[in-house]
Amino acid sequence: MIYESTRTKERQEELVDNGKSQTRKSYHIVGQAFDFVPIVNGKEGWNSYDLELYIKYAKSLGFTWGGDWKGFVDEPHLQFEYKGYGTDKTLENKPKPPVYPGKIIKKGSKGKNVQLVQKELGINADSIFGPITDQAVRNFQKKNGLSVDGKVGPITSSKLFN
Repeated sequence: MIYESTRTKERQEELVDNGKSQTRKSYHIVGQAFDFVPIVNGKEGWNSYDLELYIKYAKSLGFTWGGDWKGFVDEPHLQFEYKGYGTDKTLENKPKPPVYPGKIIKKGSKGKNVQLVQKELGINADSIFGPITDQAVRNFQKKNGLSVDGKVGPITSSKLFN
């Protein structure tokens, strides 16, 4: 059962003040974390954290588990850090993906479309497709099972912006 997901800043401050959290910059505030408890025989199973299979699956999706933390361990906690704190707030705040511009964006390209790609990849958006952008595109392509060529054509663009 998920018992807490998005929090207000005030709620997070209260938890820090009470020693139940360690940071005021929580992924809960930006909608990228949740706390859960297993239900065992119809009741909350606070002492039944035999969830290895579920935690392994969540990690394979890109979640970080609070049970792996050093120092302050937070076992009922999962957070999503794919592009960093506050980048995946809500779908309603996410701008509509740009339409594929009709030409391949690659090393040496410049301009607004390069900047959009860089922003989506979470790297410095200087509008110049240089070696850092090339490597970020290649990493994205590899991670998403695409042909790794460092070019943003219709297939990579579609996957990147959806």
